[in-house]
Amino acid sequence: MWKERIKKYNILGGAGVLTAAAIAGKCLGALYRIPLTRVLGAQGMGMFQSVFPLYALLVTVCGGGLTAAVSKLTAESEGRAALHTALKAALVVSLPLVAAAALLCRLIAAAAGAPAAALALCVLLPAVPVSAVCAAFRGYFQGMGNMVPSAVGQCVEQAAKFAVGISLAFAFSRVSLTAAVAGCAAGVTASEGVMFCFFYWRYKRHAAGGAGLPLPPALNAAADGSVFAGLDALTEVSEELVPAPAVVTAARAQNAPVARRLLAVSLPVMLGMLVLPLCQVADSFIVVNLLVKHGAARAYATALYGLVTGPINALVNMPAVLTVGLCGSLLPKVSQLVKRGESVRKTAARVLLFAFAAGAVFCVGIVLFASPALRILYGNTLGVPMVTVTRLLRTAGVAVLSIAVMQTASAVLQGAGKAYLPAVHLLIAAVVKESLLFVLLPRLGAYGFVAATDIFYALACVLDLIALYFCLRRRTRKKAKARG
Repeated sequence: MWKERIKKYNILGGAGVLTAAAIAGKCLGALYRIPLTRVLGAQGMGMFQSVFPLYALLVTVCGGGLTAAVSKLTAESEGRAALHTALKAALVVSLPLVAAAALLCRLIAAAAGAPAAALALCVLLPAVPVSAVCAAFRGYFQGMGNMVPSAVGQCVEQAAKFAVGISLAFAFSRVSLTAAVAGCAAGVTASEGVMFCFFYWRYKRHAAGGAGLPLPPALNAAADGSVFAGLDALTEVSEELVPAPAVVTAARAQNAPVARRLLAVSLPVMLGMLVLPLCQVADSFIVVNLLVKHGAARAYATALYGLVTGPINALVNMPAVLTVGLCGSLLPKVSQLVKRGESVRKTAARVLLFAFAAGAVFCVGIVLFASPALRILYGNTLGVPMVTVTRLLRTAGVAVLSIAVMQTASAVLQGAGKAYLPAVHLLIAAVVKESLLFVLLPRLGAYGFVAATDIFYALACVLDLIALYFCLRRRTRKKAKARG
């Protein structure tokens, strides 16, 4: 039964659970954007997208690498020591950053060109530490080989965001557009709180069935509160991070090795994940301003930017759910194989072939059926001619294949202990992309933005595949020498 600890890893089985949940979550996300776009309109979506990249950046800094790191260490039998160390690290990093961002929210929103979005940013910020804590829980369960909590948690999060976000955005739209955007942001924060409650409940049941340390008292107290009670608990936990002098030496002796290994794994992964939010933040300042500088009306340029980063990106990223689930179960599996000294060549080849096939099918599907998909989902409410939106979606759909293969290759490299390589490759691709914006946007308009993004994913994918080839080849040679 799923309630029991899974002791043997099955990549396709675990990936199937995560993939099914990811598909359900993406469907809810797509359904969420349809009425949200109708309620907020192009201007409201532009306001929300002006501050959301900063929120995504903070989430990545605070918990971006924790899922992969805790999953890897748990698969290597570190278990709850890795989880508890990750929880403390998440709080130590996230709370000061959130406090600083809250003090500067007005300046940040104004710099992004949307001063009215300051309220939405303030509403988003409490979700940052909660999201980081949830990332640690997710990694723990995945490292145990149990993909169900991550899968269910993802569905719970999306359902809560859909219900709360749409309800509040619609209710506050009668007050003002600024209030409606803040209501949408409240849906994101509420969804993270609900997911935290679910992970805590699931972990408590898991801990009751086996030996191990309980969660800190502050997290225990939070479980009986409301959705936002976790925020008070996080503050209390942060106060427990300075141990009594009598136990400092013992605590350091026990936790230092795990903490160092956690940092060694999570930091490269976080740096790699940090590239996309940084690109989004840079895009939010570059794209609209360049379009306006070269003759586009500001309202029209903002609408195009909102469409590309909103509805179009949602459709392009939806096929990636097939590889998201695969990667979630692949990383701990590869980690175990490497630790035992076994070959990962066949495993890597099998999952890369699956990712390529899935990506190719959906890439062709988006190119062929872009127009009917947009008309069915959004009708004529996008505020931009449908011909333009269709062409933008078809151009962006080319990246689906690169995204699918890149995610899978990165997971294999991370599991093989080469987590820094995908991070470096993404950084190189990001520099190329941001440079291309200044060349392509003046000549191709919004299509230049989409084309630069396609090149970004393709370049990162190629670099990951080259690195993976040489990594596997080197391991094969070492094994051959050892046998000889």
